[in-house]
Amino acid sequence: MEGHIEIFQGSPCKENLIFSEKNLIVDGAGMHVVDILTNLHSPSALTHKIQASSIKDFGIKAITLGSAQGATGYNRYSVSADSGPSALTPIPPQPTDTTIQPATTGPGKEGHFLNYYNFSSATGLTLEEVRKHGCYLPSAGIYFDGSTFGYTHDGSVSNDMSGAVSGHLNTQGAINSDGYILESTVARSAQTLADASGGFIVSGNRLEVSGTRMVKYILTITYEDWKFLDYYYGGIGAIGLWTLDREATLAKYNNESETAEIDLYKVADTTRNPVFKLFAKKVFLPGGLKLNEATVYDDYITITWGLKF
Repeated sequence: MEGHIEIFQGSPCKENLIFSEKNLIVDGAGMHVVDILTNLHSPSALTHKIQASSIKDFGIKAITLGSAQGATGYNRYSVSADSGPSALTPIPPQPTDTTIQPATTGPGKEGHFLNYYNFSSATGLTLEEVRKHGCYLPSAGIYFDGSTFGYTHDGSVSNDMSGAVSGHLNTQGAINSDGYILESTVARSAQTLADASGGFIVSGNRLEVSGTRMVKYILTITYEDWKFLDYYYGGIGAIGLWTLDREATLAKYNNESETAEIDLYKVADTTRNPVFKLFAKKVFLPGGLKLNEATVYDDYITITWGLKF
């Protein structure tokens, strides 16, 4: 198995390509393949189903984004002027990695961007603590003064992010509080590139995949979501593909039935966030993924991640 990442500024076409490299398949991927090969189906004749996986539990279930060295490079949003972005060198990847950057405490507990703004009422944290944890623009939006994002004037002059700005990923309900970006809720057979900003999409039907032996996972990051992450949270310095850890997820449900349904999209209930296992990752050069500063407001980044079997 091998993975390859292509990143485009705008739509995925040759002239928009800004990055192309192989990824690192971590040891957790091998464990996932073993799980698939030893999958225990629940016999239909049993009146009481045993704890068994279904085929829908397997495959890539989430994508995460993170800054180099995790929360170390966070700048934190302020309503006025600030100290400027960071450009740390990411920690090099290892096959034994279980996170895309080393996990720490607090804002860095997952090793990638958290999504506490959108779930601030469920965190029990103060506003300043929520800002420290970050990281994605909430669906309700944030109002930015004209002096944010490094502008040095008094705020009376608008910039390309001033005013009320909402995050597209959160507006679409495609990301949980732990920062795991889920597949688009659009039926896979009907997914188009336009759906990739509301959760990743999966390319190829069964016939195409059987012929090429490749599946592609495609995610677009809108200009607003990218710029907030880039300026205040260290930029996109690492990304990861994740599978579902069914056993660990069910363990969180305590005394519920062994056949408890795992609903990835029940994002409002943060106590039922699934547990995921890292499958593959990629780290980038200091400064992370960039859009051209002369870009238009409606530009975006498209991440295309192919796995070939």
